[in-house]
Amino acid sequence: MTPTHARHVFNTFVTTLDVARAASDERLELLLVNEAQLPLTVSAYERADYSGARTTRYRYGSPKLYVPQLKGFPLWFVAVVPRTPAQGGPTRTAIMVFNREEPADTWRLSVSTLLAPGATLPRVAVDHDGYATPLATFQRGLLASPNSVGALQAAVAADGPAARAATIVAAGPFTTGLYRQIMNAKHQVSRLGLLYDSVLVGTAFPLYALRTADGGGLVLYSLDRSAVIKPRTKQRRSGLRACLKTPVRSVSGSSAPGWQGRSPKACWKARRGLERSQPGCGGTRAGSGFQAGSKSRCVRGTGSSSLGPCPVKEHIGSDAVQPRHRHCLGAIGPVHLLFA
Repeated sequence: MTPTHARHVFNTFVTTLDVARAASDERLELLLVNEAQLPLTVSAYERADYSGARTTRYRYGSPKLYVPQLKGFPLWFVAVVPRTPAQGGPTRTAIMVFNREEPADTWRLSVSTLLAPGATLPRVAVDHDGYATPLATFQRGLLASPNSVGALQAAVAADGPAARAATIVAAGPFTTGLYRQIMNAKHQVSRLGLLYDSVLVGTAFPLYALRTADGGGLVLYSLDRSAVIKPRTKQRRSGLRACLKTPVRSVSGSSAPGWQGRSPKACWKARRGLERSQPGCGGTRAGSGFQAGSKSRCVRGTGSSSLGPCPVKEHIGSDAVQPRHRHCLGAIGPVHLLFA
């Protein structure tokens, strides 16, 4: 793999991507991505379907390519490139990882994320031939090995400054800031009598790490962020009791009372019927990817990653939503993060 070949791969990708976005061709775009970028691509088209808007097209500038010398597959490289929405908007720096897992595979986009406004990308070490130096997953000699970076960030997001990981993870909007965001959301939701929780967890997708000029490492990895909102247990029971006391008109004939209380079975059926009627969930929305009769109701949520916006899965109820193929309203996806 040479820098010249990497540039050809990049140019081919952005050209084909623009064709797919112009035609709203999800199938074509799914052929261009894999790993962490796959669910995010599905999410982008789900959001477009839900909102009625088209997926966003972009214009890419000249990329700076970091190609590591690798002895075998999988092959990969990193492209750092300015990206501007075609319909207008601010130019951001995109960080993209392309990989080729096997000789018979094609090059695909594995990670795509945006550098936070005002942030500076660490200078990647490059040798005299123009190649970058890859870091092993369990690389020693660093403050933290690349494979532990995601867990450290997730720990600070969960426990804030009190986390042991906070001694080596800097405070910021996507570490302690995420913790404060989650705590504020819990407080707001609790005032409505509901329970809220949001966690970052690791994924099975591979990470990519390069040596930086100062001896450190640039690690590109993914996390899942899931948020759950559900009623308190007592509230759910009181709702059932209220249902049982709600009178319904008798349909048994004139000899029966004009009104009678609901049975537990009738209340349960009414609850199930209400939940199935929610748009975009329970299989009622075409292509939603959720099983009919799901006990959870989906709501649209948006979170943020350290480098840009990311979709978040939220559901209401005591049971987890079971997706078959697509995510609810583009509601869950890996959070791509940058650690230097």
